[in-house]
Amino acid sequence: MELKDLKQEAVEVGIKDFYSYARNFFLDTNGFQTSVIPENKKQSLEELISKTASCLGVDKKNLWTTPAFHMAFRITDLNSLMSLGENFDQDNLSSSLKIGREMSILPLNVLLGGSTMKKFIPSLPKLYSNEQVHSLDPYGIFREQDQIKAIDRNGVSRYLGSRKFDYAVLENLTEFCPVGCAECYKGTLTRLTMSALADLDPKYADLKRQLNFQEQRAIEQTELLRKWLDKHSEVDTVILSGGEPLVYSDNTIKSILDELGQAKHVRAVRICTSAPYQGLFYRITDNLIDKLSEFRRKNDGKNGRLKKQLYFNCHVTDEDQLSTPEARIATEKLQEAGISVHLQLPLQEGINFYRDDLKKSAEKLKRICKSAYEIGAIPYKAIVNMHSPSYKELTVPIERVSEAITFLDQHFHTSDMARWQAFNILHEEGNAYIYPKPNFVAEKDIDRNRQRVTYFLPKIDSNNEISVHTYEEPLIAGINDRDSLPKINDDSISLKINEVRGGYQRLRTNQIDTREFYRVSGIRFSDNEPLMID
Repeated sequence: MELKDLKQEAVEVGIKDFYSYARNFFLDTNGFQTSVIPENKKQSLEELISKTASCLGVDKKNLWTTPAFHMAFRITDLNSLMSLGENFDQDNLSSSLKIGREMSILPLNVLLGGSTMKKFIPSLPKLYSNEQVHSLDPYGIFREQDQIKAIDRNGVSRYLGSRKFDYAVLENLTEFCPVGCAECYKGTLTRLTMSALADLDPKYADLKRQLNFQEQRAIEQTELLRKWLDKHSEVDTVILSGGEPLVYSDNTIKSILDELGQAKHVRAVRICTSAPYQGLFYRITDNLIDKLSEFRRKNDGKNGRLKKQLYFNCHVTDEDQLSTPEARIATEKLQEAGISVHLQLPLQEGINFYRDDLKKSAEKLKRICKSAYEIGAIPYKAIVNMHSPSYKELTVPIERVSEAITFLDQHFHTSDMARWQAFNILHEEGNAYIYPKPNFVAEKDIDRNRQRVTYFLPKIDSNNEISVHTYEEPLIAGINDRDSLPKINDDSISLKINEVRGGYQRLRTNQIDTREFYRVSGIRFSDNEPLMID
């Protein structure tokens, strides 16, 4: 029997019950409470699970930890999703899929339901249109100035990574990601079909094509990047990302780490992944742990070797993902190998942040933190949804974030164990941190004609040099449409902001380019000259 027929049979018997039945073998084996299965479905589910296990060539007791099961039975089409019987916006969902949005909802996320599952359902068809540049490339992956390339003698270039900060390179290993976050900040790379990308801009499709999911290609990419890194002593950190880097085999991950282990100046490798908590838990295998442990042993700083740290940056949506047996087991395996887990939480309206209910937002953030510490993960960074500058529907207003953080700053009532280490805006210019009210310092311009609010966020470095980050949001009545920020009393900061304000107007009217605007703003522009190869 073919997998497509088995998948249709799962729809008919009930997808959630099918997932739960397969999962119960895993839960029972590991000593966790199993889910209740309707009596009238047990026989049909038993038969379907047995046929599925036979088709995949595994024991039915191992089905829930079999990668092929999760890839084959994830929800990717409208019919399967609607069979769940939940109240989805079918019109927006259908429109999103028709214009080339790719949906992927993994079995565990379906079972968690609620706000967890909402994260993976495309609900804004225009998100990756060409209406807003922020939605196309909020991180700057496609921006020429941030790209590191290898160029051969014939002038053919190859993408190796991206760099916005002098000390760190982001190596995107693949465009493929089965996790399926609907508002993925790399959505133009991961959540659009090739044809839809080509319609937007050929450069988007070209990068997606270059980062195809091929094991040897990813290894060769890393080999070339290592040669580039050896020429840049200022870079001490490499972030392995994608798509999802852990879709590659354990042996490929080992080869990639071996290459980075040889990089002369690299001291930290971060694996940026959704695997442990967003449905790919089965990738944290004993064999993978062995490969990760081997990297740590080879680069332990002993006998003249350069010490290189290895740790995971893991995306998470809410506390439900951290409370599963799967999350606990995956985290324990990583901890036993000495690999610390740092969580990254995209703040998303209606999922883990509520701009009209700050108390609810703060309580949500507390619960996620507490769930993290309960399993030994570190609540590292909460990041304003990088599509916030684009569309009102998605906007997590930074002033509201500042107010919500204030609720977490009350130490008589709230432990630091319920507080994220940092809240920030991750945008084209870099990191701009958000502090609790009234310590959040910025100036803002309200443009009612454009229906935009522009913030100017100052920073002062150790040399007393002032730089200013510029960040826009859609204007939202009653939320960010009032001049509610404290006045900045430092004349030198005010003068710098006014200079940047003028530069921003010239940038918007194409009178200056990005490089000149960065100079005016006092923001570094990393020099990413290419690697020339024979």
